[in-house]
Order: sequence, then structure tokens, then C-alpha cells
Amino acid sequence: MKIGIMSIGDELLTGRTINTNLAFLGQQLSQRGIDVTCQMTVPDQEKDIHNALNYLYQNVNFVICSGGLGITTDDITKRVIAKYFDLRLVVNKDCQRDLEERFSLHNFDFAAASTFLEGADVIYNEGGYAPGFYLNQDGNEFIALPGVPSQLKKMFVNGVESKYFPEANSAMKSYHFFGISEHIIDNTLKGCEEKGISYGLYSGIYTVTVVVYGGFSPAIEKKLKEFQDNEFDDKELAKAVHNKLIRQEKTMVIAESCTGGALSYSFTAFADASKYLKGSYVVYSDDAKETMLGVAPKTLEQHSAVSEQVIDELLDGLGEGHKDTNVRIAVSGIAGPGGGT
Repeated sequence: MKIGIMSIGDELLTGRTINTNLAFLGQQLSQRGIDVTCQMTVPDQEKDIHNALNYLYQNVNFVICSGGLGITTDDITKRVIAKYFDLRLVVNKDCQRDLEERFSLHNFDFAAASTFLEGADVIYNEGGYAPGFYLNQDGNEFIALPGVPSQLKKMFVNGVESKYFPEANSAMKSYHFFGISEHIIDNTLKGCEEKGISYGLYSGIYTVTVVVYGGFSPAIEKKLKEFQDNEFDDKELAKAVHNKLIRQEKTMVIAESCTGGALSYSFTAFADASKYLKGSYVVYSDDAKETMLGVAPKTLEQHSAVSEQVIDELLDGLGEGHKDTNVRIAVSGIAGPGGGT
């Protein structure tokens, strides 16, 4: 199955809003082995939406659309789609009653919000007053979802995905690694090409994700075993470190300057962090570095707080107070809107 995505909204084109819906839909569909082969982002204009549909249906027979389902003047999606497919707009009484019950204290046009293309299936929106819909018109399928990301995600996961894309498969598999460069993994995988199988490498912050498309590849799996000591199961690196520290029964202590406790929070956000995190020091100022962890004033004066020498002394200070701790981390740099190092 091949899918096209159409995102509607002036705010997406002017940069006022980042199109997170496109990323979410692409991720969810690709995980089910469904190819998103094209996408278009268009303004709230009838002609542009019509032209986008023409292009998309020349390449796919299933389009998912987000945005323009509200009841304000610029929400024209339903009217334009009805005109495109030459269908009437009719009020769905069940949907109208549902909205009237849930939003009885609000004063808006419930009938307009409950108007859909004739023959369309309503996709209820528990988080808002803009329901979506599904339509199959002569083999051309169409799903419309609201543009509000939280509502779109909930509707897709709780109903759309299982009903309209039930054929979940393992056509895509991801492997996550840290502490190893992208080009080393790429060189290792050369020669693993198979018919119908492809792979991509995607770099993050100190991480590399290898995504294999088209099914399971024993050759790629075997090659990646070379990096098993650097592999982690979770998309979040902090969660991977958290799990590894618990699994290996290691302990850790942290000193933070520019991050102001953010690094420590990335670990304490997970349950059982107390099993390994023995202490966390926020030494934001030079005075705190001196009094809490024993950094020498002379070192700060000669090298500044953002220096390898100060980091070394922070680590020494952590070691003095936590001699039995396996892992010591010290962070310094320039953070915030004025810079980043």
C-alpha cells in the first residue's frame, strides 16, 4: 500500500507552526510497512487543495489529510473535498448529539461541525469538536483528521490505525547505537545489499539509528552484532543508560554547571533511578564549584569555568565524596539563548 499525505494550513507554510503531524504519520505508517511516497503542504485555498489532490491521486490511491476541519471561516477542507468528489454535505445526527452533549456549555454551530461528505464514515474526536472522516470513492480512499497534533495522534492511534491499516507487519526494523560513528557502521554494512532489502543510517546526538526496510535481513543482523556492546533498545539514550546502569549494578554521580540539573532530571524521570544515582550537584556559579566540589580559584581564574581543567577538578571533587561510585560525570559549557558549547 502506498500513501500520500496532504497537510493544510497557512501557518505551516509561513513557519508559524512546525508540521509535526507529517512526521508522526510517516513514522506510524512506515512501522506498519506502508510507504508514504509523496506529501504536499498547501494553504487554506480551494484551488491549491484541489491541485494537490489531483497530483496525489496520480501517484497513490489513498490520501491522509490533516487540518481545516474546524468551524472558522478558513476551515474549508470538507467543502473543498466534497466538491472534488462531487458529493453532497450532510449533517450526521449522531455526531451532532455527541458534540452537543460534550460541549453543552459552548456556543458554536454544532450542525456545521457535524457536517460530512455523504457516505463518509465519521471518525470521532474525543479531544475536540472537529471530528474526522473516511471516504472511499471509486477506489480512491481519503481520511481527514484535525490539524491539532494531540487530537490527530489520539485519533490515529485509538481508531484509524487498527481499522484502516490493520495489516501490521515487520517490514521495518530499527537498531539503535551510541558511542560509535555513522561511517564505521556504514563501512561495516557494505556488501549486505539484498534484493528487496534496503537500509538507512540516521545520526543523532552521539547516537546512530540503522533502519532496515523490506523485511528481516540475516546478513545485516550478523554485521550489526559487531556493535552489540554499543546497542540500546530504547529510542532515548538516557533510558538506555538508565537500564544499563541498573542491569550492571553500577552507580553514578553528576556535577552540572551550564545544564543546571537538566542532565540529572533526564535520569530521575525514570523509575528506579535511585538504584544507581547517588548524588547530583548543580554548581552553576564559580563560588558553588569552589565550595561544593573544591575547584581551585586559581584554576577558574586561569582557565575559566568552561575548560577541561575545571572539569577535571569537578570530577576529582565528585570522587572525594563518592569514592565507591563507578561513574562520575561533570558538565560545563555555555548554554541558553546566548550560546551553546
